[in-house]
Amino acid sequence: MAKPLQKERENRSADKKDLTFHPYNITPESAYTSILLLESREPEILCQTLRAITKFSAQEFQNRQVLFDLNAIRYILPHVEHPELNIKRFALKALAQLCQLPRGPEQVLANPQNLRKISYMLVKIEDVFVLEFASLVLSELTREPVGCEQLVSCNILNSLCNRMKNSLDPDVQKNCLQTLSNLLEDPVCASEVTKNQQFSWASLLALMQSPYLAIQHAALKTVDQLICRYKDQVVQKSFRASTGVLDLCDILESYEFRDVHTQVLGVLRNYVETEENAAHLYQSGCILRLLAYLEMALPAMKPHCLGVLTKMSFNSNGRDNYHVSTRAMLNPEFMVELLNILQRIDICLKIKTCTVLSSLMKEDLAKDLFTSKQGEEVISNNLHIEHIGLRTALCQLIFASVTEDGADVYVEMGTVHYMVENKQARYTVSAWESALEAIFRQHPSAKLAYTGRLDINDFTQEGFYVLKKLGGKFPTIQQLIDSTPPHHDPVFVTMFHQPYDAVSTSDIRMPYFASNPALASQPSRLRLPKLPDDVNLRNYLLRLKIWFGDPAKSLHYFEIEDAHYEVRYRDKCEEVTSSLKQRAQLLAEFVVEQMSGLTQERDCSMPSVDLHLADLMEDLGSRVLGLGWIRCGGPLERAILYKVLADRVGLPCALHRKTSAHAWCEVAIPELDPRETLEKEESYPAGLLRANYVVDLMSTSGSLLPRGSVEARKICGAGCTPYTAREVTEACRCTH
Repeated sequence: MAKPLQKERENRSADKKDLTFHPYNITPESAYTSILLLESREPEILCQTLRAITKFSAQEFQNRQVLFDLNAIRYILPHVEHPELNIKRFALKALAQLCQLPRGPEQVLANPQNLRKISYMLVKIEDVFVLEFASLVLSELTREPVGCEQLVSCNILNSLCNRMKNSLDPDVQKNCLQTLSNLLEDPVCASEVTKNQQFSWASLLALMQSPYLAIQHAALKTVDQLICRYKDQVVQKSFRASTGVLDLCDILESYEFRDVHTQVLGVLRNYVETEENAAHLYQSGCILRLLAYLEMALPAMKPHCLGVLTKMSFNSNGRDNYHVSTRAMLNPEFMVELLNILQRIDICLKIKTCTVLSSLMKEDLAKDLFTSKQGEEVISNNLHIEHIGLRTALCQLIFASVTEDGADVYVEMGTVHYMVENKQARYTVSAWESALEAIFRQHPSAKLAYTGRLDINDFTQEGFYVLKKLGGKFPTIQQLIDSTPPHHDPVFVTMFHQPYDAVSTSDIRMPYFASNPALASQPSRLRLPKLPDDVNLRNYLLRLKIWFGDPAKSLHYFEIEDAHYEVRYRDKCEEVTSSLKQRAQLLAEFVVEQMSGLTQERDCSMPSVDLHLADLMEDLGSRVLGLGWIRCGGPLERAILYKVLADRVGLPCALHRKTSAHAWCEVAIPELDPRETLEKEESYPAGLLRANYVVDLMSTSGSLLPRGSVEARKICGAGCTPYTAREVTEACRCTH
């Protein structure tokens, strides 16, 4: 009997519970009834109902949508000004929750008086909770342009900045920051903010180092919005006058603030967009601090830091003010770091790194560091990646960084051969040809081998060499010297000076390396091999200078100062004289004499020349022969000798090669009117000259033949394919 009675009591209690209405325990089904209670005049009912609404709204986001669909905002708005403090608090909190819905602000802003009421609470009321919820409502309402306009019209920007600066509640500070950020998104309202007298950088900069991460993010976002107003000179000048960039660097140097380092670097990257800002960042000493940060930063932060440094080089002030920071970066460790980044997988990161490296290459020390740390090898490996943007960046880096030693490396690794043979890349990558030309400019030996010609402005340097017979891949001079006997196929090298001091065996370029401690311990790749002294070639040049005079007045030289040697490389010829034709003919006669004797008594037929070269290789124990050692030469040997001597006596000369043993020279000399008699030597600008005479180096007279004439065509040959190292060719492919 006890169990049926117990069940009956439980059923009665359950029925009683189901029939009872709880107005302060809201469900989606009873939400409408609760909203109707907001029309009550009883403070207790209003307070409890609003409290229940905020609790219900906070449980699920869908609950807010239920309240919004029931037009709850209309019932809540009248109570934000209720004299009871708790009712005011809960009304503002409920309104803030509903304003977070997409269409919530629209309903509130339909009547401008609504925002005005809430704005004045931020000014007049000191209650912490009212300030928190009122500022939250304003931050949501100003997401709409209409809300920004209404807030500006309320003229409370002073109070907004004051609350953001002085409030002890971090939520109020965050909400005011968000409101300010919303105003800056609107172009019209943003100008009103920056013109306000209460606006100052001090409060914003202080909030960047707040202990609260959300406030830090909001402050950095607001600062970023302001400095991106590049046309607002008031903002730009006031920020430069503040401690802004120093504070940003302080944050970077603090491990405590590591979570916002990415955002800080983004602000700095945007800041250096203009010339004045880039100069200001340099003058404030922040570049050195960024470089120090780059060394200790986490790997994920390094690209962002490099982005700031790269952005600085995009404008003239950044580049002009970059010398101090550049020199700070010119150390082996930093170069290794950049090259390591260039070997990562990320293509965008590779391109950025190429940009940074290219900007550094204005300094010669950077180029030498690049070569000493195998930079050419890294470029060569990346060139095989079929990505147009990356290949373009790599070619630009080659153009900026290539040196004589670097060009040797590209030749040794086969990079030049790959670039010449890759016809598709030469077509699709615009900078491909420029990079190849930059390498050829530093390595005329390779240019002659791969193109079959050296133009008037291509100058042979010390160590210039030519292979008698080319194979499929052009080797370096060191590879040729290291070849083992028996020696076949000679190589002709130009050596006007002894490459090593006979007493100390020191490198003639040691003074340069001694002045750069970063390179003092680095191995040098000089294109000056250890070969027998070419006394004859040096005497040739001495005799020509006695005949023609020193051409230093019309030539620009790169000089290496040394107690024993004066090595000069011709850079360009500025002017030529009316006696140039006579000099060209005298030089031709001189070359013919050296290669065949005064009366051409030596047999210079092809078999005799080959036998003479074989004897020299046997006597010297090497296939690399100094050009002055050759006393019996054919067209190739004579053309090479003419070219290297012409480059050193100021004679514009081009060298062409067609077959294994066939080559000739063309000179550019001013055309003179035979009817005019010149009493004195006249000068002409060399830049206007073009090759117009072919030099006959096989006849006794060494005459000059007009280019295109029948005699000249006999020397040049017709229909011959250029003999280059691009492919293994036959000895001759003449079509006639």
